[in-house]
Amino acid sequence: MNRLTDENGGLKQGPLMILDKISDHVFEAFKKLSQYENTGLDPEEVEQLALVYKRVKEAFGDTITVNEIVDAVWDELKERDMAMEVEDIHLDEYYCPACGAENSCNQRCVEDNFCPVCGQRLKVKNEGIEW
Repeated sequence: MNRLTDENGGLKQGPLMILDKISDHVFEAFKKLSQYENTGLDPEEVEQLALVYKRVKEAFGDTITVNEIVDAVWDELKERDMAMEVEDIHLDEYYCPACGAENSCNQRCVEDNFCPVCGQRLKVKNEGIEW
């Protein structure tokens, strides 16, 4: 029989080396887990991001960086958040100034703050009241 302990109950050198290597791997695993948890994302959100990243890489290859994607999305969001005035208002519909979508309104009164189709912030004048 090969002993794992010495006569005093301590571990022999071989098992100590194995435990040392295992503890190194466990430490590295916890370090990686900590980095993941610091993102604040759930596993489902990480999977969604990975899918988006994969699609972007397929579409653009290595010619685009994550920062360029973030900048483009940020610019689009800023532009969409700047209110555009709705001028094409009819009795029961109006047209979004950004995407041209036909949306419902009530007696020429547009109650939407955002286009339901594209999300563009809307600036509407309803009988002297500006939304």
